This record gives sequence, C-alpha cells and structure tokens, in this order.
Amino acid sequence: LRSAAMSSEREPRPKRRRVETPGMYAYDDMWAEANLVPYDGAAADGAGVATQEDALGVKEKAARDPPPDAGWPGRSQQFARGQGRTGRRSQPHGQECRASDMRSDSTGMPIFGCAKCKFSSLGCMRCLGGPIVQSAWKPGQGDSVSVPPVPSYYPTEEEFADPLQYVARIRPEAEKFGICRIVPPASWKPPFALPNKETLEFETRIQTLHELMYREAGPSKSPAAQAMDENELEDEADAAEYGEAPPPRHLPSASGRMGPAGGSGSGGGGGGRMGPAMGRMGPVPSRMDPAGGRMSGGGPSIGARTEPMDVGGSGDETDDGAESKGNYSFPRGERHTLKSFERYATYFKRRYFVDERGESQPSVSVEDMEGEFWRLVHANKASKVEVIYGADVATMEVGSGFPAKGKCSDEKEEQYATHRWNVCNMPYNPKSCLHIVENTTGITVPWLYFGMVLSAFCWHVEDHNFYSVNYHHWGDEKVWYSVPSSASKKFEATMRAKLPHLFESQPDLLHGLCTELSPRELLAAGVPVYRAVQEQGNFIITFPYAYHSGFNCGYNCAEAVNFAPSDWLPFGNLAQERYSQDSRFVSVSHDKMLLNLAEAAGDEARAWEGLNGQLASVFNERLHVERIRRSDALCTRAATAVSMANRSFDDEQDCVVCQRELFWSRIVCECSAKKYTCLEHSHCSCDPQRRTLVYRHSLGELAGIGQRLSDAATTKGELLGRTVLADHVPDPVVARALRAEESGVDDREAQEVRRAAAQAARAGLEEELTEVRLDLTEASEPPDPAIAAYYAAAAAAAAAATAATTNALPIAPPRLKRSPSPLPVPSLPAPPPALTNANAERERERERQQSPPRYHVLA
Repeated sequence: LRSAAMSSEREPRPKRRRVETPGMYAYDDMWAEANLVPYDGAAADGAGVATQEDALGVKEKAARDPPPDAGWPGRSQQFARGQGRTGRRSQPHGQECRASDMRSDSTGMPIFGCAKCKFSSLGCMRCLGGPIVQSAWKPGQGDSVSVPPVPSYYPTEEEFADPLQYVARIRPEAEKFGICRIVPPASWKPPFALPNKETLEFETRIQTLHELMYREAGPSKSPAAQAMDENELEDEADAAEYGEAPPPRHLPSASGRMGPAGGSGSGGGGGGRMGPAMGRMGPVPSRMDPAGGRMSGGGPSIGARTEPMDVGGSGDETDDGAESKGNYSFPRGERHTLKSFERYATYFKRRYFVDERGESQPSVSVEDMEGEFWRLVHANKASKVEVIYGADVATMEVGSGFPAKGKCSDEKEEQYATHRWNVCNMPYNPKSCLHIVENTTGITVPWLYFGMVLSAFCWHVEDHNFYSVNYHHWGDEKVWYSVPSSASKKFEATMRAKLPHLFESQPDLLHGLCTELSPRELLAAGVPVYRAVQEQGNFIITFPYAYHSGFNCGYNCAEAVNFAPSDWLPFGNLAQERYSQDSRFVSVSHDKMLLNLAEAAGDEARAWEGLNGQLASVFNERLHVERIRRSDALCTRAATAVSMANRSFDDEQDCVVCQRELFWSRIVCECSAKKYTCLEHSHCSCDPQRRTLVYRHSLGELAGIGQRLSDAATTKGELLGRTVLADHVPDPVVARALRAEESGVDDREAQEVRRAAAQAARAGLEEELTEVRLDLTEASEPPDPAIAAYYAAAAAAAAAATAATTNALPIAPPRLKRSPSPLPVPSLPAPPPALTNANAERERERERQQSPPRYHVLA
C-alpha cells in the first residue's frame, strides 16, 4: 500500500467501510452517507432524540460544523488529516456525535450515538470509546463463594505518624493473610490534587472477561483488538495516499516500570507493567506490548533502570513481539480523558446492571457484583462482556493525586505533600531499602489506576517481591483477594495444574497479570485465600511474595507504589533467583543494593534499627551462593579470574542467556568481548581457556563485609534475620547447600565443589612449578643456596595444596557470628633476587621470539 501511494500514477482506491473500533477516525464520505439515512424512530428515541427534526438537526449540524480537534480524546491536532475526499475534515474519536455526546436523559444516563452507528441507542465502539454493552446482569446466577476477610486496622493519630513503623508492628499478624486494610484516622482527608485534570489523557486496556481464565492458548481473540490493527493499517495507507505523516500507532512512550510513562505532559499510561519490555541496556525484543504495562502479558525489569520494560507496579495490579510469540495480552484501547472515561464507565454500569424489566439498578451490592464478576470469568465466549481499564498511568509524567512539594496552594496541602503516608514519600522513608534507589516508575514513583465496573487486576506478586501500598483516592469500591507468602508455592502449583495449556504456551504466565483463577477453585485445592473491600480513603498493604488480585466495582481512582523495609531483604534474594530462572529482566540491581545498604549500615546517621541483623543474614546467604558458583565456574567455564578494578565494565549488564544481573561477577570470552554471561551459563562453545571470570570484589572482600555486618548486629544486640532462599530457590543444588550450611552439616554437592576448587588450585601450583623447573634447567650455572631453598618451599606448598583437596572451600553458616574463611590455597614463596635477575633476560628473549607473546597467569 505504501509503495502504491508513493507512485505518481495510480488508480483511485475504492471507498472502504471502516471496521468499528474505539478511537478510530471516520472517512468523510461516511458522514455523507449518514446524512442520507432515513429517520429511525426507535433508535432516535433510544438515543435521546425527541423528534425526526431533532435527529436531522443533529446530523446536519455535525456534518456542517464539526467541532475543532483540540481537547477531545483520540488523535491530537498534530495528526488530524486535513481535507478528506468530500472536502470535510476527518474527525478524531467521537467527534461525529459532539452535538449530543455530552447529553444525558432525565435519569442522568449518558447518551451516545454518531453518524457511524446512525445514532443507534446502543452507540458504537467509535462514539463510546469502549466496547458495546451486548449483554446484561443475571441476578441470582452469580458465582459467589465465602472467602475469609483480611484484618482491618484503625491506627490512632500517634500510630499513624510513621507508616513503616506501623507496618512493622502489625506485620506478625497481617502477613499471614498476604494483604491487610488500613483505615486512617478521621482527620486524614488529603485533597485530590492531580494537575491538569481537565486535559489529562491516558491509555486504556480492553479486558474480555471470559478470557481471563478458561481461554485458548495464544493471543487475545478480542474483535476490538483485531479491528484496531486493521484500522491502523488503513490509516497509514490513507496518510501515504494524501502525502501526510502517518498517524501514531500507540507506540511506547518510554514508560512503565523503567521510565516515564504516557508520552507528553498531557497524558500518561502508555507503558508500565501492562506494556513494553526494555532491559537495563535498552529495548528487549519480543517481550511486551507497545501500549505498555505489566497487564499486557509480559512481566517488567537499580541503580534504577530508566528504560521501560517487562516488569510490580504497585499494589493494583510486551513489545509487539508478545502476540507474535503466541503470548496472551490485554489489547490496547482508546485514550480517554477523565471526563470521557467517567461517561463510559457510568453508561456501562447503568446499562449492564438492569433488572428483568430492563430498568437500571444503580444500587447493586458489592456481593452481587462479585458473584457476577466470577460468573463472567467462568462463562464461555458467548457472554461477550468486555470492559476497559486505565492502569499504570505514570505520575512521573502526569503528576500524583497527592499534593506535590513546592506546588501547594495552602498550608493544608503542604501538610499532605510532606506526610509520610503520602504514597510518593513512602519509598523514600529512611527505613525503606528503596530510599537509596533512583527514581523508577512504578517502583519508587507511583502509578495511577482509573477503573470501571468489572475491570480486573489479575493474580501477581510485586516486582522483586516488594511491599506495596495502594491508596483509594475516590470512587466505588475495589475488591481484593490474597494468598499469603507461606502458600505461594502451592498457589503456583495449583495454577499450573488448573491451566496447563496456558503455562505450556507461556511459561512466565504469572508475570503477565492477565490470568485469573477463582477463589472457589483455589480453596478447593487447599490454597488459603482471603478477601478485602477497599473503600475511598483506605490503604491496602501487600506483603512480600504474597499473590493478590481483584476487580473494581465502578468508576474509581487509586494510586500505588512499592516500599521495602529491611525484613523484605530475604525475599529480594529469592526474586533474583526466580527472575534468572524465568529469563526475566530485573527492575532493581539487588546485588548493588546489598553493597549500598552495607555501606549505609556502617554509617550511624544512615542506619536504622534492625538493618544490620537482617542485612547480615541476607548478605552472607548471597555470598554463600556466589562462592559456590565462582568455584564451579572456574572448574568448568573459565580458566582464570581477574578483578574489574583494572578493566572498564558497564555496571548495568545482564547475562545474554538468562538476563541475570552481573554486578558482582561475570564471564567474558575472547570470541565476543561485548557479550557477558553469569557464572552458570556460556553463550559460546569456546574452550574454557579462552574465558575469564571477572569479579568486582574478591570473596575475601565480600566476606569481610559480611563479618562487619554480623559484628555490628552483635554489638547492637540485633538478632540475625530470617532467610527464605533455601525453601524457594529453583536451583536444587544451591538449595541443598544452603540447608546444609544452616544446619552445620555438609552434603555431597558441597564436598564436590570443595574438591574441585582444591584440584584447580593444585593444578595452578603445579603449572607454576613446571615453569620454575624449566628456568632451572635452562640456567647455565647451578643454583645458589637461596634458589635451592626456594624450590624446596615450592614443593612444600604443592604438598599442602594436595592435602587440602577435601577442605579447600570452608563455608561458615550465614547465622554464625563469624565470616567464612578465605580459600586456603597455599601460595609459592617469593623467588629470591638471584633467580629473578638470572631469569629476567631469558624471559624477555623468550617473549620476543613468541607471537603472540606468552603471559604467565598464576592460579
């Protein structure tokens, strides 16, 4: 089509009728057709048009005097098409019905209708900005089940002063439920201070409810998504035909977990957990959907990354390749303003929830909506109920619903701008591990969520198993479900057993936030499930590694972000291992965070109570795994190990095989100096002699840090914290080794690792001895006594290395108050000056004769 459009001589393209879809733009000749349609009394009455004259007047006014582009959702003025084939301007979304689209009937029901749908009482996807309501509520047929409630807490004014301190107080009880509800004191009434509320635009997602659970594997079958793709291709063809710039194709706008979302300052929501995946080094091919966000079917990716990616938003809830790979995702919907989204949400709720006589039921209970939601999730494709959700709207671009520092109009707003329960401030609480992290969208910078009735946020855990806080600004209730971390493994096993075909098609399904499983089925499988109803002004706290999901009961707005008290740290270790297994990019460099926290713990002004004890356990656990993997890598994948100190390496590099972060160590091969792997993988088939293990800190240096943390915890009387890696790490060898360390009993794998390390050390010494004997053989004069003593000492060192074969890698249990001992590999004594001087010239001559020069690398 583009080639034909560029041709100077071509046949006129026949007129095409457009497929109905949200937010697409009508051809001008369709307007002409609409003006010739006979008056349909029933349709006109349903659309709120009283007489035939009124209907014709509306049509004529719309065709004669279309409103300007600016200020309406949909295509911006920059991409308006100019003059069409009939001399009239093609209109952005919904402008065909501007004369009536702000109208309501006597009961307040919004009235839609446009030339495209001939002013039908049902409207169409073009004028609605969302799916048509094709079915209705079935009272008494809901799929309800009794789910135990989560605890609700009512802090006093004094208790409400510090959120992390209060969460730590209730954690022993609340974390057993996965989430909890916190009702602030009566004095807590922050204003909704979102800037540019009138002009804000955000992107939505189309959710087909019967596809949330019992769907076929593969991309969404939503007709709306398919129609939008067809129309976008037509738009590009039309633009080429008229020599204009092609319209935007909902491209990602550097949004999501890793960066600003939502394009220009007028709107947001173009990314996040429901959208494009970008690694720490840039775009990641075929991982997520271009409209952005985790709920697209991809998952996201510290030092914070600044690019969008796979990636927990917080609380509520890849590229074009997601669907091309066969992955399911929520299709992108139309961009909306708050006003247009509210109109559609109100219209849908009132038109869907009607009684047997067809009369709207505005006061449907939460329980009835809950039963209807799960009925639709279990329903077959004939139900045809689709909704839209404005999720993951980045406050980094559009602003927060809380007052912002320096932008307050009075002292009251300033009080809420600096309050610690302002979700914008919670990640940077001095007792949060995230306070040392740069701004990261969706993790340390909140996301906004605009919901409508029956829109859902599916089962997921937060990125890196962080805590999250979700604040309900205004609107109808949100219903939450949770599974505590103690049952997360059983939950995952149940999901795989119930939906095996989906996991076979998409192994990382749980990272996609696009799949539900009803509480009824989970409870029947023995998985504990709990429930909460969040009302306006309530907080929901989600705990680490606790799965949660839910749905909205109507038009509402919430804001969410992550935070991380020190008791989160063991779950961060777990997330790092799980992400590597799933080949998922990280949002936060966990290893870098551990080192930064260790530095902060040594500063009395920056450390907080309990940090040293918990950090010591987690750091030593991570060090233990690193020690095992370095020893194994030097035995099987690399011949030498060198420090990064004398080399230039990018801190933010990922393994090209499993996407594990490589902050502590990596392997590089001579065949491709710009490709790095973790200590468990190789990207080439080269001989290990060509590969080098590069480390940032030696094991001895890391052990010293762990010892300092343990000593500080002992001095301050802090108990060493818990660890969870041994119970959840996917690598069975590492898991058994960790359990053996905790119990003080060695196992066969640990013995093998130690033996291999000792053998490697001994081989290095023997190689060095061979070089020394060669030097002695080439000497023209017999060695002096000093040289003879040197060889005797070298022989003793080799014998000591042999004796250390079964005890080359002693590892201290993480809970002990001592650090692991360094590798006890004996080293050769320094050569005497006589030998050094005698051999120096011969060595230089030998190197000159060899090409390339040969260098001695000592073990």
